[in-house]
Amino acid sequence: MKRKRGGIVSQLLMILLVVVIIFPLYFMTANSFKTHEEYVNNMAGLPQTFTVQNFVEAFRGKPFGQWFMNSLILTVAAVFITGIIALLAGYAFAKMRFKGKKCCST
Repeated sequence: MKRKRGGIVSQLLMILLVVVIIFPLYFMTANSFKTHEEYVNNMAGLPQTFTVQNFVEAFRGKPFGQWFMNSLILTVAAVFITGIIALLAGYAFAKMRFKGKKCCST
């Protein structure tokens, strides 16, 4: 009986975690297709009429392309630097002996 109760609690926590993770995605997607008035009147619900005007304004009115390129450059640089550091750390773990090696790798 104790095992079942632990399983149920575990499942409920997982469901709660999924809701906490998925809700912001739903909120962002649903509200991106609303007009400003519809957003103010009904923040959490689905849009009554779907509109892509927000996307048109984002691409035309602001330097969205520049912002995207900045994000892309930073992401590529961060991934490259992280890969180099991981490569060097992997080599150290594989070839070198040092204190605490067994503690850090299993």
